[in-house]
Amino acid sequence: MRIGLDILCEVAGRSSGTQTYLEGFLNALAKANDGKHEFFLFVNSSNERHYRIDDAHFRQVPFPFSSRTRPLRVLTQLLLIPYHARRLNLDILNFLGTTGAFLVGCATVQHVKTLHHLQMPGILDWRSEVFRRLMVGPAARCADIVIANSESQRTDVLNLLKVSPDRVVVVPEAVDHDLFVPKGSGDSYQGTLAQYGVTHPYILFVSSLWAHKNAHGLIEAYALLRSRARFPHKLVIVGGLPARGYHDKLRRLVAAHRLEDHVQFVGHVSDRRQIRDFYVGAAVFVYASFMETFGLTLLESMACGTPVVTSNRASMPEVAGDAALIVDPDRPEQIADAIWTLIDDRSTHESCTAKGLQRAREFTWERTARETLAAYELAYGLRRGGQGAGFSPMI
Repeated sequence: MRIGLDILCEVAGRSSGTQTYLEGFLNALAKANDGKHEFFLFVNSSNERHYRIDDAHFRQVPFPFSSRTRPLRVLTQLLLIPYHARRLNLDILNFLGTTGAFLVGCATVQHVKTLHHLQMPGILDWRSEVFRRLMVGPAARCADIVIANSESQRTDVLNLLKVSPDRVVVVPEAVDHDLFVPKGSGDSYQGTLAQYGVTHPYILFVSSLWAHKNAHGLIEAYALLRSRARFPHKLVIVGGLPARGYHDKLRRLVAAHRLEDHVQFVGHVSDRRQIRDFYVGAAVFVYASFMETFGLTLLESMACGTPVVTSNRASMPEVAGDAALIVDPDRPEQIADAIWTLIDDRSTHESCTAKGLQRAREFTWERTARETLAAYELAYGLRRGGQGAGFSPMI
């Protein structure tokens, strides 16, 4: 098959969740393909250098505008993708952002990674929210196959976007198992911690600082821990500032609890190897978010041998399985109790560490690539009027 891959929405170099996904997926796709299919990667000036696949079966198709000028990027995406799909005689077009073009003349596969504009109105700026309300639903309903990255997200696609259940499949994300590994002898992770002024012992949070990520609930839980007994662990928060007002709120909360000397805001870290170093140095990783479509950081921490506390909401229990302590994100006392258990109870700590390592091994980019190829074949079969090749996810 001749397959187009639309990644025009992504601006590379920001160490975003989408960038992590594309890096892992595209490289694994080249290996899984084994020369069978031809791929055409739709790129622009913001990502063409970053996403060069060293494989003769992958070719780039340049587009004129990037998301740095989003209205022009969207306009040219809508106008030029149908043209290129026909020019290249594509069999499949996979939209790897949350929206796609229409009337492209071939089978389409639409990834849906986030529905925050419907689940948590007001979290995005008004322009982005209006755009997504206008585009996400129609793009999903027009696609032959929609890919969700968790069963939780699939349920949301069915309920919120009204897509037929037989056209929505689940393909999970994965962990880079060459990068996210437990610390070993002679490990240099201490150098990264020293660079950022982080000292042992510490509790870790890694995420962009959106309000729904619940860093404020973690700070409240941390304050409870320090009020109960002598608690030597610092709280290290690694993440950028998409919402300045929320970051200010977090700092005021830290000040209100008089924790300025105990809570450290590291800021955005773009180097994935350094993020791995933060994981392996932490006593516990805490991610009690209110809303996640997948929650890749849970698996990254597990792969590094660090036990996890996470939320009972959305996809997180599904991703964590029985390898983490699950809490209600609305109850800081539960978060505090779970952190304390992993620090104070050696048996629980070792059990969660061992189960976490095993759980993370189940999620590989090779699996993601092969299941995505199966979704392409299903979409192609449906467009040709048959039943498709069937979707057989690797378990």
